[in-house]
Amino acid sequence: MFKFKLLDQVIINGVDELLTIIQINGDQCTVCGTNSTTYVVLKKEMTYIRSAKLHDKNELLAMYILVRNSAPIGLGINSVGHVAHIAANNFDSELSKEWECKSFKLRTCLVTDAEYDLAINKIQELGTRQDDELSYVEFFENDWKDNPNKLNISVAFAPRYTWPSLFKLFDLHSGIKLTKETEY
Repeated sequence: MFKFKLLDQVIINGVDELLTIIQINGDQCTVCGTNSTTYVVLKKEMTYIRSAKLHDKNELLAMYILVRNSAPIGLGINSVGHVAHIAANNFDSELSKEWECKSFKLRTCLVTDAEYDLAINKIQELGTRQDDELSYVEFFENDWKDNPNKLNISVAFAPRYTWPSLFKLFDLHSGIKLTKETEY
């Protein structure tokens, strides 16, 4: 029988996604999927795909905050603090506590309005988290004057081990708003 290791990526029958081994206990493994759903499966029911180049499962555990690039840069940066505070008060699952204690990896990204909406829709497609925790929280900035559609300015997504591939395409927030007029 193949000798599985933590963070190996595997597939199992009946699940149409790549899974990551996050715990090994005798002849059983706990594996985690894209929407943070976990499965306990027998080793003989898994097919090895590849080994991850990570040292600890908590290197995978991350939280995302997205900020609309249509908002003024100062309000956008300020909103990160607000939405992080809201998230801290609302994300209280065991996974969130593990993130806070062992990972605290946060990716803050500046996104278009379309990317913002697409990210929320993608997380909603995944369904409710297994632990019944909210999947995301949003923040509305009253001081955003040029906001006729009353859009939320930022969103924080609950910590996960794996993320939809869309999230990996977002640029990290640089602290400056890039426009055609931006000079370097």
